[in-house]
Amino acid sequence: MRIFFIIIILLLSSALFFPASSSAATLEVGVGRAYSTIQVAVNAASSGDNIVIYAGTYTENLNWPANKDNITVRPYSSDFVTIQPADNNATTIRISGDIQGITFDGLQAGLNSQMLIVGANNPPSNDGQAFRLNRTSLPALSGITLKNLRIQGTSTAGRPMINSQPGTDNYVDDLRIENNYIYGNFSRAVELQGTNTGSGTATWRASITGNIINVSNATYSGPEWSLWDYVFVDSNYIYNTGTSVSYFIQVRNSQNSNIQNNIFENRTGASASAIIVLRGNWSAPDTSQSSNTAIINNTIDQSGSLSGGNGAIFLTDLSSNNVVRNNFFIGNYSPRVLGNASTYSGSGNSFDNNRSVFSVTWSAASWTNGDNNTSGVTNYNASGNKPSPYYELTASYDGSSLGAPALDYNGANRISPPDVGAFEYISGGPLPDTTPPSPPTGLVAQ
Repeated sequence: MRIFFIIIILLLSSALFFPASSSAATLEVGVGRAYSTIQVAVNAASSGDNIVIYAGTYTENLNWPANKDNITVRPYSSDFVTIQPADNNATTIRISGDIQGITFDGLQAGLNSQMLIVGANNPPSNDGQAFRLNRTSLPALSGITLKNLRIQGTSTAGRPMINSQPGTDNYVDDLRIENNYIYGNFSRAVELQGTNTGSGTATWRASITGNIINVSNATYSGPEWSLWDYVFVDSNYIYNTGTSVSYFIQVRNSQNSNIQNNIFENRTGASASAIIVLRGNWSAPDTSQSSNTAIINNTIDQSGSLSGGNGAIFLTDLSSNNVVRNNFFIGNYSPRVLGNASTYSGSGNSFDNNRSVFSVTWSAASWTNGDNNTSGVTNYNASGNKPSPYYELTASYDGSSLGAPALDYNGANRISPPDVGAFEYISGGPLPDTTPPSPPTGLVAQ
């Protein structure tokens, strides 16, 4: 009996000193479920919870409460979910404040995504159609992940799809935009604005990776960032079949970013002003410049037209100390370094170990315009037509020893030789299936 009481006392003591840990809850949203709207489920959720949405169209504008951290929103099983705005004058999903660790996950990448986010037609000028992510004080808005989503633009008012404005230094950190399909009418696919300078706590302040972005109906660009440092753009396929877009990517007044392993395709019959633009201040020279950005291992198909004599990669307005290396150019336009109207071109930019096919000719005069910019002797042309699919067969140098990424677009170790552009061919093996997908059709709000 004495032993029995000792056991009881020990069990009670363990319950007092080692309470059971709480586990994450799953909040179900849908007809006949515990929650009829996503907003109500978000309001009821606690840190670590999962919000699972059953098939259907949810017409609501979500406003994320400031005290809700570490929550994932996803479809149930193989269900398809559409979130569209009830008020077209407000962004569809707003995440603003002291918030960390929020994930929207459509479960399958790109065209196979199970979650469609429809952008608002006429949100305020500084808001995104689909997502507005901002913070104006510390601690930072951080660890926000938008992945495996279809994001459809509907705005005729020239609004971006995803917008983040930190307001001032270091207030948005570790933003991840991964494996989405972004299409429709918008000004910019992703717009990062503010004074988000410095490295932050994450390796990259923002990473834009693995997305398919159709800029055919865009009025300005795909991804664009201004006064954001440490932006990582990797393994995206960005294509254009229209005539309205200005740039595929624009970088303004920003430092220490990587643009690598992407395919940019300006298709035959399409037009743009340039593929990639790095620029500083619009007018007089000052310390606001784009610098220390690496543009490496991209495949750039310029079969369409580029206006204004800009060139495929266009560095201007004090863009300095940037690297353009190991890129594969197809088409008619040479990369250039140019000054603006007042001839403020940058210095210290380098251009080397790039390859071209079709009829590109390197313009050493335009690349070295201004100050100390260098064009390496290892840039070279090859006669012949555009290869199909997109691979490089004859390069004879090791890209990884020249500052290129150690891993290729698919996570595999890069090889030597050859190694150029976003893809390469392993001698003796089968040709890679690297043909970019055709523009999808018929994807509308359901």
